[in-house]
Amino acid sequence: MAKSKQAALTAIAIGMSLLALPVAAPAQIAAQIVGVWEWTGTGCDGGALVLTPGTEGYTEQAEFGSPDTGAPYRRYRNGLLVAEGTYAISQVPPLFGDVLVDVLDVTVGGETIRYAYLRVVETAWDGPNELYMSDPLCDYAWVARGAVAADGSSWSAVKAKYR
Repeated sequence: MAKSKQAALTAIAIGMSLLALPVAAPAQIAAQIVGVWEWTGTGCDGGALVLTPGTEGYTEQAEFGSPDTGAPYRRYRNGLLVAEGTYAISQVPPLFGDVLVDVLDVTVGGETIRYAYLRVVETAWDGPNELYMSDPLCDYAWVARGAVAADGSSWSAVKAKYR
C-alpha cells in the first residue's frame, strides 16, 4: 500500500477512535490550555515515525496566553522564541459521525495551521496535565510545565486561577 494512502487510512482510524471521547466546550478548553506546555513527542505515519526531544536533539515549548488578552501564542525551541502569533479554539463537524470535534487554529505570520482532536487531560494529583492534538498525518503530545507562573506558584495553583 502506498505510504500516502496508508497515512490517510491511519489518520481516519485515529479520528474514528477519538470520536468516542467526550467533547468539551471551546471556552472550557481555552481555560485549560492557558500556560506553558513542554513537547514530549510526535507520532506520524501510524506510529512508524516517532519523534521526541531525545531523538531530535532539541526541546520545544508552546505558550498559550489567555483568550481575554487576545489569545497570544508563542513557541520556543531550546528556550529561544521561534514563532509568535495567536490561537483560536472551535468545534467543527468530523469526517465521520455527528459528534463535534475540538480544533486548535494557530496563526503565525498570516499562516494558520489546524490541529484537530484537541484534548487536555487533567491529572487527579499534583502532577502535570497532558495536551494532545493531531494534524492530518501526526499526533502531538505535550505536558504542562511544573511551574508556569513568574511567582513560582505550583501548577495546581495556576490551574485554579483559570477555572
